Amino acid sequence: MLNYSYLLVVFLLFTNIACVKASTKNSIRDYKKELSLNYISETLENYEVKDYNIVAINSSKQLIKLLKDNKLWKLETNEISHILIKNFPSDFRKLRVQDKKRAFFHSMISMILVVSREIKNERAKFIAISNKYNLISDFNKKNIESLKLSDKLFIARITKKYKATKKSELLKRIDVLPISLILSQTAIESAWGTSRFTVQGNNLFGVWSFNGKGLIPLRRKKGLKHRVAIYDSLLDSVRDYMLKINTVRAYRKLRNLRVYSKNSIYLTRGLLHYSERKQAYVKDLQKMIKRNKLKKYDNLHLKAGKI
Repeated sequence: MLNYSYLLVVFLLFTNIACVKASTKNSIRDYKKELSLNYISETLENYEVKDYNIVAINSSKQLIKLLKDNKLWKLETNEISHILIKNFPSDFRKLRVQDKKRAFFHSMISMILVVSREIKNERAKFIAISNKYNLISDFNKKNIESLKLSDKLFIARITKKYKATKKSELLKRIDVLPISLILSQTAIESAWGTSRFTVQGNNLFGVWSFNGKGLIPLRRKKGLKHRVAIYDSLLDSVRDYMLKINTVRAYRKLRNLRVYSKNSIYLTRGLLHYSERKQAYVKDLQKMIKRNKLKKYDNLHLKAGKI
Protein backbone atom coordinates (compact mmCIF):
# COMPACT_ATOMS: atom_id res chain seq x y z
CA MET A 1 0.00 0.00 0.00
CA LEU A 2 1.30 3.46 -0.86
CA ASN A 3 2.63 5.26 2.21
CA TYR A 4 0.99 8.70 1.95
CA SER A 5 2.66 10.07 5.08
CA TYR A 6 6.01 9.27 3.50
CA LEU A 7 5.05 11.09 0.28
CA LEU A 8 3.80 14.06 2.28
CA VAL A 9 7.10 14.42 4.12
CA VAL A 10 9.10 14.07 0.89
CA PHE A 11 6.96 16.74 -0.79
CA LEU A 12 7.24 19.06 2.22
CA LEU A 13 11.00 18.89 2.50
CA PHE A 14 11.96 18.91 -1.16
CA THR A 15 9.60 21.74 -2.16
CA ASN A 16 11.00 23.89 0.61
CA ILE A 17 14.67 22.93 0.50
CA ALA A 18 15.59 26.32 -1.00
CA CYS A 19 14.08 28.06 2.02
CA VAL A 20 16.01 26.09 4.61
CA LYS A 21 18.51 28.32 6.43
CA ALA A 22 21.27 27.47 8.85
CA SER A 23 20.83 28.43 12.47
CA THR A 24 23.83 28.66 14.76
CA LYS A 25 22.65 31.02 17.51
CA ASN A 26 21.87 28.35 20.07
CA SER A 27 24.37 25.69 18.98
CA ILE A 28 27.75 25.30 17.35
CA ARG A 29 26.34 22.66 15.03
CA ASP A 30 26.65 23.31 11.32
CA TYR A 31 23.00 23.15 10.25
CA LYS A 32 23.90 23.88 6.64
CA LYS A 33 25.56 20.49 6.50
CA GLU A 34 22.77 18.90 8.49
CA LEU A 35 20.15 20.21 6.08
CA SER A 36 22.06 19.40 2.93
CA LEU A 37 20.28 17.53 0.15
CA ASN A 38 22.27 14.36 0.86
CA TYR A 39 21.40 14.41 4.55
CA ILE A 40 17.69 14.88 3.94
CA SER A 41 17.68 12.19 1.25
CA GLU A 42 19.32 9.76 3.66
CA THR A 43 17.12 10.51 6.64
CA LEU A 44 13.88 10.49 4.66
CA GLU A 45 14.57 7.05 3.32
CA ASN A 46 12.01 4.71 4.90
CA TYR A 47 10.57 7.55 6.97
CA GLU A 48 8.17 6.20 9.60
CA VAL A 49 8.64 2.56 8.66
CA LYS A 50 6.62 0.67 11.26
CA ASP A 51 6.71 -2.99 10.29
CA TYR A 52 10.28 -4.14 10.73
CA ASN A 53 11.31 -7.71 10.10
CA ILE A 54 12.38 -8.86 13.57
CA VAL A 55 13.79 -12.36 13.99
CA ALA A 56 13.06 -14.43 17.11
CA ILE A 57 16.21 -16.22 18.29
CA ASN A 58 16.00 -19.66 19.86
CA SER A 59 19.69 -20.50 20.28
CA SER A 60 23.16 -19.02 20.13
CA LYS A 61 23.90 -21.24 17.14
CA GLN A 62 20.98 -19.69 15.25
CA LEU A 63 22.13 -16.17 16.15
CA ILE A 64 25.71 -16.70 15.00
CA LYS A 65 24.51 -18.25 11.74
CA LEU A 66 22.22 -15.26 11.17
CA LEU A 67 25.12 -12.86 11.71
CA LYS A 68 27.44 -14.81 9.42
CA ASP A 69 24.82 -15.16 6.67
CA ASN A 70 24.35 -11.39 6.66
CA LYS A 71 28.04 -10.49 6.88
CA LEU A 72 27.69 -9.20 10.42
CA TRP A 73 30.05 -11.63 12.08
CA LYS A 74 33.07 -10.01 10.46
CA LEU A 75 32.38 -6.39 9.67
CA GLU A 76 34.32 -5.79 6.48
CA THR A 77 32.65 -2.50 5.47
CA ASN A 78 30.95 0.42 7.19
CA GLU A 79 27.58 -0.63 5.75
CA ILE A 80 25.45 -2.68 8.11
CA SER A 81 22.63 -5.02 7.08
CA HIS A 82 19.16 -4.46 8.47
CA ILE A 83 19.10 -7.48 10.78
CA LEU A 84 16.99 -7.06 13.89
CA ILE A 85 16.68 -9.76 16.51
CA LYS A 86 13.80 -9.94 18.96
CA ASN A 87 15.75 -11.42 21.85
CA PHE A 88 18.98 -12.93 23.05
CA PRO A 89 18.76 -16.71 23.56
CA SER A 90 18.73 -18.33 26.99
CA ASP A 91 21.92 -20.28 26.18
CA PHE A 92 23.85 -17.13 25.25
CA ARG A 93 25.95 -17.27 28.42
CA LYS A 94 27.38 -20.64 27.35
CA LEU A 95 29.30 -19.16 24.43
CA ARG A 96 33.03 -18.56 24.66
CA VAL A 97 33.71 -15.07 25.96
CA GLN A 98 35.07 -13.68 22.69
CA ASP A 99 32.26 -15.20 20.62
CA LYS A 100 29.66 -13.90 23.07
CA LYS A 101 31.08 -10.37 23.00
CA ARG A 102 31.23 -10.30 19.21
CA ALA A 103 27.73 -11.72 18.80
CA PHE A 104 26.41 -9.26 21.36
CA PHE A 105 28.00 -6.14 19.89
CA HIS A 106 27.29 -7.05 16.29
CA SER A 107 23.65 -7.88 17.06
CA MET A 108 23.16 -4.58 18.87
CA ILE A 109 24.59 -2.37 16.12
CA SER A 110 21.67 -2.76 13.69
CA MET A 111 19.14 -1.96 16.42
CA ILE A 112 21.07 1.13 17.48
CA LEU A 113 21.34 2.33 13.89
CA VAL A 114 17.63 1.79 13.22
CA VAL A 115 16.61 3.78 16.31
CA SER A 116 19.16 6.46 15.45
CA ARG A 117 17.69 6.76 11.97
CA GLU A 118 14.21 7.15 13.42
CA ILE A 119 15.47 10.02 15.58
CA LYS A 120 17.33 11.62 12.66
CA ASN A 121 14.13 11.46 10.63
CA GLU A 122 12.25 13.28 13.37
CA ARG A 123 15.02 15.87 13.65
CA ALA A 124 15.15 16.50 9.90
CA LYS A 125 11.40 16.97 9.66
CA PHE A 126 11.30 19.17 12.76
CA ILE A 127 14.01 21.48 11.40
CA ALA A 128 12.39 21.63 7.96
CA ILE A 129 8.99 22.59 9.39
CA SER A 130 10.45 25.18 11.76
CA ASN A 131 12.40 26.77 8.90
CA LYS A 132 9.45 26.65 6.52
CA TYR A 133 7.31 28.71 8.89
CA ASN A 134 10.23 30.68 10.34
CA LEU A 135 9.48 29.35 13.81
CA ILE A 136 12.42 30.37 15.96
CA SER A 137 11.38 30.14 19.58
CA ASP A 138 8.45 28.54 21.36
CA PHE A 139 6.19 25.88 19.82
CA ASN A 140 3.08 26.61 21.87
CA LYS A 141 -0.48 26.22 20.60
CA LYS A 142 -0.70 29.86 19.51
CA ASN A 143 2.51 29.75 17.45
CA ILE A 144 1.58 26.60 15.54
CA GLU A 145 -2.05 27.55 14.86
CA SER A 146 -1.27 28.71 11.32
CA LEU A 147 0.55 25.52 10.31
CA LYS A 148 -0.87 22.98 7.90
CA LEU A 149 -2.75 20.25 9.71
CA SER A 150 -0.13 17.58 9.03
CA ASP A 151 2.68 19.87 10.24
CA LYS A 152 0.68 20.93 13.27
CA LEU A 153 0.03 17.31 14.24
CA PHE A 154 3.71 16.46 13.86
CA ILE A 155 4.82 19.39 16.05
CA ALA A 156 2.17 18.52 18.65
CA ARG A 157 3.37 14.92 18.73
CA ILE A 158 7.05 15.81 18.89
CA THR A 159 6.65 18.38 21.69
CA LYS A 160 4.65 15.85 23.70
CA LYS A 161 7.10 13.02 23.08
CA TYR A 162 10.19 15.04 23.95
CA LYS A 163 8.49 17.04 26.74
CA ALA A 164 9.60 20.47 25.53
CA THR A 165 8.22 23.37 23.48
CA LYS A 166 11.27 25.62 22.99
CA LYS A 167 13.09 25.09 19.71
CA SER A 168 16.55 25.29 21.30
CA GLU A 169 15.61 22.63 23.86
CA LEU A 170 13.97 20.38 21.29
CA LEU A 171 17.14 20.47 19.16
CA LYS A 172 19.07 19.27 22.20
CA ARG A 173 16.62 16.44 22.79
CA ILE A 174 15.89 15.15 19.28
CA ASP A 175 19.37 13.80 18.73
CA VAL A 176 21.39 10.58 18.73
CA LEU A 177 24.29 9.12 20.70
CA PRO A 178 27.51 7.52 19.43
CA ILE A 179 27.21 3.77 18.98
CA SER A 180 30.19 3.16 21.27
CA LEU A 181 28.49 4.85 24.23
CA ILE A 182 25.28 2.85 23.85
CA LEU A 183 27.22 -0.40 23.44
CA SER A 184 29.20 0.25 26.61
CA GLN A 185 26.06 0.87 28.64
CA THR A 186 24.09 -2.07 27.34
CA ALA A 187 27.05 -4.45 27.84
CA ILE A 188 27.27 -3.43 31.50
CA GLU A 189 23.55 -3.20 32.20
CA SER A 190 22.62 -6.48 30.48
CA ALA A 191 25.75 -8.48 31.43
CA TRP A 192 26.45 -9.01 27.71
CA GLY A 193 22.86 -9.99 27.01
CA THR A 194 22.75 -12.70 29.68
CA SER A 195 21.06 -10.99 32.63
CA ARG A 196 17.70 -12.23 33.87
CA PHE A 197 16.08 -8.92 32.91
CA THR A 198 17.41 -9.20 29.35
CA VAL A 199 16.59 -12.87 28.80
CA GLN A 200 13.13 -12.72 30.39
CA GLY A 201 12.14 -9.15 29.61
CA ASN A 202 14.28 -7.92 26.69
CA ASN A 203 15.45 -5.14 29.01
CA LEU A 204 18.95 -4.11 27.92
CA PHE A 205 19.45 -1.07 30.13
CA GLY A 206 18.00 -1.99 33.52
CA VAL A 207 15.11 0.45 33.07
CA TRP A 208 12.65 0.49 35.96
CA SER A 209 8.87 0.41 35.77
CA PHE A 210 6.41 1.91 38.27
CA ASN A 211 3.13 0.85 36.67
CA GLY A 212 2.91 -2.43 38.57
CA LYS A 213 4.08 -4.42 35.56
CA GLY A 214 7.46 -5.99 35.01
CA LEU A 215 9.99 -8.26 36.67
CA ILE A 216 10.53 -7.98 40.42
CA PRO A 217 14.26 -7.58 41.26
CA LEU A 218 15.40 -10.44 43.47
CA ARG A 219 17.36 -8.04 45.68
CA ARG A 220 14.82 -5.23 45.82
CA LYS A 221 15.09 -3.39 49.11
CA LYS A 222 12.22 -3.62 51.57
CA GLY A 223 9.66 -0.88 51.03
CA LEU A 224 10.51 -0.28 47.38
CA LYS A 225 7.86 -1.04 44.77
CA HIS A 226 9.65 -0.61 41.47
CA ARG A 227 9.92 -3.38 38.91
CA VAL A 228 12.12 -3.82 35.86
CA ALA A 229 10.36 -3.05 32.60
CA ILE A 230 9.48 -5.77 30.08
CA TYR A 231 9.64 -5.07 26.34
CA ASP A 232 8.21 -6.92 23.36
CA SER A 233 11.60 -6.78 21.66
CA LEU A 234 15.17 -5.58 22.13
CA LEU A 235 14.43 -2.82 19.62
CA ASP A 236 11.73 -1.44 21.93
CA SER A 237 14.23 -1.46 24.78
CA VAL A 238 16.69 0.63 22.75
CA ARG A 239 13.90 3.04 21.77
CA ASP A 240 12.82 3.54 25.37
CA TYR A 241 16.40 4.02 26.55
CA MET A 242 17.01 6.72 23.93
CA LEU A 243 13.78 8.50 24.82
CA LYS A 244 14.72 8.54 28.49
CA ILE A 245 18.21 9.83 27.72
CA ASN A 246 16.60 12.56 25.62
CA THR A 247 13.93 13.64 28.10
CA VAL A 248 14.73 12.75 31.72
CA ARG A 249 16.08 15.62 33.83
CA ALA A 250 18.90 13.49 35.27
CA TYR A 251 20.55 13.38 31.81
CA ARG A 252 20.32 17.09 31.06
CA LYS A 253 24.10 17.42 31.40
CA LEU A 254 24.59 14.72 28.76
CA ARG A 255 22.28 16.55 26.36
CA ASN A 256 24.20 19.79 26.92
CA LEU A 257 27.54 18.06 26.36
CA ARG A 258 26.22 16.45 23.19
CA VAL A 259 25.72 19.87 21.60
CA TYR A 260 29.49 20.27 21.49
CA SER A 261 30.71 16.74 20.85
CA LYS A 262 29.69 13.20 19.98
CA ASN A 263 32.83 11.75 21.58
CA SER A 264 31.66 8.83 23.70
CA ILE A 265 34.37 9.19 26.38
CA TYR A 266 33.46 12.86 26.77
CA LEU A 267 29.75 12.08 26.98
CA THR A 268 30.12 9.49 29.76
CA ARG A 269 30.36 12.42 32.17
CA GLY A 270 26.70 13.09 31.52
CA LEU A 271 25.72 9.65 32.84
CA LEU A 272 26.80 10.26 36.42
CA HIS A 273 23.23 9.80 37.67
CA TYR A 274 22.41 6.70 35.63
CA SER A 275 23.72 4.47 38.42
CA GLU A 276 23.95 4.72 42.19
CA ARG A 277 27.66 4.03 41.70
CA LYS A 278 28.04 7.52 40.18
CA GLN A 279 31.68 8.22 39.27
CA ALA A 280 32.68 4.54 39.50
CA TYR A 281 30.00 3.78 36.89
CA VAL A 282 31.32 6.51 34.59
CA LYS A 283 34.82 5.08 34.87
CA ASP A 284 33.51 1.60 34.05
CA LEU A 285 31.86 2.96 30.90
CA GLN A 286 35.11 4.59 29.83
CA LYS A 287 37.03 1.36 30.47
CA MET A 288 34.47 -0.63 28.48
CA ILE A 289 34.82 1.72 25.51
CA LYS A 290 38.62 1.69 25.57
CA ARG A 291 39.26 -2.00 26.30
CA ASN A 292 36.84 -3.18 23.63
CA LYS A 293 37.84 -0.46 21.14
CA LEU A 294 34.19 0.44 20.69
CA LYS A 295 34.85 3.73 18.92
CA LYS A 296 35.59 1.73 15.78
CA TYR A 297 31.83 1.23 15.45
CA ASP A 298 30.93 4.93 15.50
CA ASN A 299 31.24 5.42 11.73
CA LEU A 300 28.97 2.52 10.78
CA HIS A 301 25.72 3.16 8.92
CA LEU A 302 22.79 1.15 7.60
CA LYS A 303 22.77 -0.11 4.05
CA ALA A 304 20.43 1.74 1.73
CA GLY A 305 17.07 0.13 1.21
CA LYS A 306 13.99 -0.73 3.20
CA ILE A 307 14.21 -2.75 6.39
